Amino acid sequence: MKKHFLLTFIFLLSIIFFQSCSDSEGNYGVNSDSSYYNSVVFDLVGGHINGNSNNKYVGAYNGRIIDAENFPKDPRKPGYTFDGWYTEKNGIGNKFTNSTRVYVSFTVYAHWIPN
Repeated sequence: MKKHFLLTFIFLLSIIFFQSCSDSEGNYGVNSDSSYYNSVVFDLVGGHINGNSNNKYVGAYNGRIIDAENFPKDPRKPGYTFDGWYTEKNGIGNKFTNSTRVYVSFTVYAHWIPN
């Protein structure tokens, strides 16, 4: 349990640090090693994809985009319309799309607009 907490804490600290490191195109991080493998967590914020409400974890090599085959389908949430993935909750931060290059591991959040 303590090990899980410590790993989660370290992961969250790295997200906070690297979310502030983006270029003018919305690309995140500072690592230029193209062999490095990053993971992006897609937080569904109460939504689901095909009935599955678990967050999605998708990997991408450093400096590359997440290919269409692995980029999550738009989630659904009763009473809401999906507005895209953002680097911060509530639709703030930068929008993350399937053309955004990934340079570090981080989390993006589903943004929902009430119907």
